[in-house]
Amino acid sequence: MTCPWVLRLDWDLTTTTRTISVHEKLSDSLSKVLYTAYEIYGNKGIRKHGLDRYGGSFNCRKKRGSLYAWSTHAWGISIDWYPSKNKLKWDSDKASLSNPDLDPWWEIWGGRFGKKKDG
Repeated sequence: MTCPWVLRLDWDLTTTTRTISVHEKLSDSLSKVLYTAYEIYGNKGIRKHGLDRYGGSFNCRKKRGSLYAWSTHAWGISIDWYPSKNKLKWDSDKASLSNPDLDPWWEIWGGRFGKKKDG
């Protein structure tokens, strides 16, 4: 699918794309999520929060450290946003995607992963 903003590879900011490869069943919903995010944040907010820093999506590979289990990237159901500031094993207090300014980002996706609910 086509992203509404330019994505820069996190490890080589001179390399850009607008294409995100995902499973075909996710394409429509991902498009709605990203266009909504773009409406909320615009180019300035996208850049400010590193949402233009892209680490990849579809990649037919096993999970890191596993001989048998497939990564969710292998199924085209994962996207890495700003991986250098949102490492796999980091707690949310360190990850840039946990910034409260990104609460709308998480609401668009259907909720903040790991966010405690009241009551």
